[in-house]
Amino acid sequence: MVPRCLGLVLLVCLPLAASAQCDATAKLAEYRSTPPLLAGQGDVSYRVTVYADGCVSAHFPKQDLRHGTRVLKLAAAELDLTLEEIDASGVAAIDGPALRVRLKDLARQKSAKPDAPLYRISDENILEFEFTADKSGRAPFLAWRSLRDDLLNHPDQPELARIAALQQVFVELGERAVTRSEIMP
Repeated sequence: MVPRCLGLVLLVCLPLAASAQCDATAKLAEYRSTPPLLAGQGDVSYRVTVYADGCVSAHFPKQDLRHGTRVLKLAAAELDLTLEEIDASGVAAIDGPALRVRLKDLARQKSAKPDAPLYRISDENILEFEFTADKSGRAPFLAWRSLRDDLLNHPDQPELARIAALQQVFVELGERAVTRSEIMP
C-alpha cells in the first residue's frame, strides 16, 4: 500500500515543481538586502523578485540557515494586488540622493537643539529596490542604507515610511515563498 501512495505523491509533486519555474526574462520588481560588511563577496544578499508570470523568487544567501531559492506562484488576483501595493508605495519615484540631502539638513537642524535625541544604528543592511523600465526606458532604482536609523530620527518623513512599507511587502512575499514552496536548485 505504501508504494502506491508514494507513487501518487510523486506524480502530484513533480508537475508542481516543474510549474514553479519562473520566466526570468519578465522581471517586474526586485528587492535586495545586503549586509554592508559582506557586500561584494558573492552570494550574500537576500533577494525577492516578482515576475510578470506571477512567480515570486525568494533567494536566501549562503550565510542564512534557509539558504537557497524558493519559488512561489501567485494567482492572477494576488499578482495584481502585489503590483498595486508596489506602485502605490511610490518608491520608484523617490529621488534617493535628494532625500538623503534633506535628511542630513534636518539632522543638522535637530543637532543644534540641546535636548533633541539623535539615534545611530550601526551595520544596517543596504536595501535596494529595482523596478521595470518605464516608457522612457529608465528602470527606477533606489538604494538605501540606515532605514531604521532614519525612521527613528525622522518619523515625519513620508518617503521613509513608504520605503519601509514596500520592504515589508517584499519580506512578506519571501516568507510566503518559504512556507508555500519547494527549494529550487
